[in-house]
Amino acid sequence: MKPYSIFYSPQRNAKNTRDAFLPALRSLRSFAVKNILPAMLALPVLAVGQQQVRPEQMDPHIGYIYPAGAQRGATATIVVGGQYLEGADGIHVSGGGVRAKVLDFERPLNQREIQQMRNKFDEIREEMGMEEDERPTRQPEQFRTMIEQAEKSGITMEDVQKMREQGRIRNDPKLQENAQIAEVVTVEIEVLPDARPGRRELRIMKDGRISAPLAFFIGDHAEWVEADGKNIEKPLPVVLNGQILPGETDRYSFKASKGDQLVVAAAARELIPHLADAVPGWFQAVMALYDSKGSELAYADDYRFNPDPALYYEIPTDGTYTLEIRDSIYRGRQDFVYRITLGEIPFITSIFPLGGKEGTTTVAIQGKNLPATTGTVGNQDSLDSVKGIPLAYPVPFAHSTLPELPETEPNNTVTDAMPIRSTCVINGRIGHPGDLDVFEIQLKKGEAFVAEVNARRLNSPLDSVLKITDAHGRQVAFNDDHEDRALGLLTHHADSRIAFVAPHQGTFLIHLGDTQNAGGPDHGYRLHLGRPEPDYELRIVPSHLNGAPGASIPFTAFALRKDGFNGEIKLELKNEIDGLRLDGARIPAGQEQVELTLTLPTDPLYVPEPLKIEGRAVIDGKPAVRPAVPAEDMMQAFIYHHLVPAEEILLANIESRFLRPQINCKTKDPLKLKPGTTTSVTFEAPTAFGRQQLDFNVEPHSVPAGVGIEDVTIGNGTIEVMLATDPALSVKGQEGNLIFELVIERNMQAREGREARTLRIPAGHLPAVPFKIM
Repeated sequence: MKPYSIFYSPQRNAKNTRDAFLPALRSLRSFAVKNILPAMLALPVLAVGQQQVRPEQMDPHIGYIYPAGAQRGATATIVVGGQYLEGADGIHVSGGGVRAKVLDFERPLNQREIQQMRNKFDEIREEMGMEEDERPTRQPEQFRTMIEQAEKSGITMEDVQKMREQGRIRNDPKLQENAQIAEVVTVEIEVLPDARPGRRELRIMKDGRISAPLAFFIGDHAEWVEADGKNIEKPLPVVLNGQILPGETDRYSFKASKGDQLVVAAAARELIPHLADAVPGWFQAVMALYDSKGSELAYADDYRFNPDPALYYEIPTDGTYTLEIRDSIYRGRQDFVYRITLGEIPFITSIFPLGGKEGTTTVAIQGKNLPATTGTVGNQDSLDSVKGIPLAYPVPFAHSTLPELPETEPNNTVTDAMPIRSTCVINGRIGHPGDLDVFEIQLKKGEAFVAEVNARRLNSPLDSVLKITDAHGRQVAFNDDHEDRALGLLTHHADSRIAFVAPHQGTFLIHLGDTQNAGGPDHGYRLHLGRPEPDYELRIVPSHLNGAPGASIPFTAFALRKDGFNGEIKLELKNEIDGLRLDGARIPAGQEQVELTLTLPTDPLYVPEPLKIEGRAVIDGKPAVRPAVPAEDMMQAFIYHHLVPAEEILLANIESRFLRPQINCKTKDPLKLKPGTTTSVTFEAPTAFGRQQLDFNVEPHSVPAGVGIEDVTIGNGTIEVMLATDPALSVKGQEGNLIFELVIERNMQAREGREARTLRIPAGHLPAVPFKIM
């Protein structure tokens, strides 16, 4: 069984989705069938000067899931809010053990529909002899007549209510319209009793297209939805699910007994890590606990550095208590979704050490409602349970192949510095406020050295600062925060890192402390000391690739380089799928990203296929093979971009009735571009390509500045693109890929009420062509 689940609604089998394609496609059918038109005619239609996107041809987008989880062994109804969801017919949940089906779809009225309704009501008013400003609501008989006439013309009361609600939202300054979350799909989710608990990823499908994922949690606790009421009748522990709308505060009442060790842990940012159009760029939840008299007992607006709040409280007496949650500045929207785990649940506040050598490591555990004070961690990257009891929030755990040393006290001063003789990882703590750990090393002149703290990335509250001095106390290097792009969920990169070259031979001292002079048993760290280790990681964006059979799909590969590694990285597909290939599959030396294309086989894929891509490089004369991690490029607060990891890269086929051949590039070596010259690149196309009465053109999708298309020749079986390079182009040595877009152009004659115009039908992309500027 594959490690994912995909389910379709029963309605899908009852209709032929291929018959739902647009009129523009139907008019091209005969040409496509006869001449095997390349993959991409089922795409949006554009008008020159103005983009007119057809929503049914866009990839589905998920903005939120509510509720964002379900209990094992239960069936729940959830709503998925987003954009381009009309026609949704499938659900994909990672990890298996889930069944689902699409029940319903709802979208807001567009401006054209609203105007048509208003026009129809104006006609009805006129037919009834009503004045323009006369209100039928004051005369019930008139109102009933108007509604009856409206229903006869196809306007339902549901449409009227929609129009009124949209008008209310538009006129209310507290409410914010957002097309990206305006459409809603209702889904029935059945979680099997043996489904793996924990975080999953949910995606939605329509006509073969698949969306980017959002988090969906599966657990053992009973689920309570806001609509069920604010008096919790189920015994604790329970998971509370709700949404915060503008200015709203949600309150839940529950019974608790004296001595209960109550833990309240919220997931809000955990569900949707970055919001592009909100400041702060996520739902910043705050919680408070009250007794029956309304007195505040506990409050939390975060948990240490984590924006999602958590609090624990020992119940002093039997009674009814109230939990309150809201946004910190009273914002709200449908995607301000939360999950609160409430009850005597296991909650880890810290572990030590934060990592260990590959194998099994015993760790000390601190927290609330824990069945043990120690636990063991194998080669997994997190501690998920204690004595078989699942944790509400797993704790990350690091591994290395280097020698592991414990910090030895006292080492608070230069005199007591802990000597380090070789490359190692030190597991230590900043044990109390103002504590400072000092380590001594011997270096030769010109010797490269790296000191790196791993703490915040492992759930430690330590906000580290590193300083290196020589034997005379002179500072030679300093660092507070070092950005790690591999951690797409972090916005405060609080871990420190120093890479320096010894200016002379002798003794050097590494000073490690907390920026705010904080400290305690939970302020653990792992300090890596040693020579630089050139390396890299790979990210693939996006984690969902949708295309028709035979199409070439652009995507981006990011190289996260480390310790001076600047070599070339070649990309390879590990899937054994005939006809599937990467074009332009290399990240040139010294570059951090490249756009390339994935060309699909002509045989269709009937279910989404998880892709496996590897990077291959040579570091210090040895092969370095690294897996490509799927990710989504998410924007935070209008400006910041983060590469947020996903569980899998999924390839899906857009449904189409056409057979689609692959287009290949005849140029095998990197194309050499010289300033002030022209260069041609030739593609192999279907034999009959370009013969028919369709005007094809080629436009740049991804080309370097100073390079443009001078001419395009489409003949029998070839597409030749002539490129002109600016004489002033001065980026000698630049490398990358050229990606072009195929476009069908149609001239539309002028007619009454409409000027002549040219329609542009994007027909997909040509495979990536490597280039080098000479």
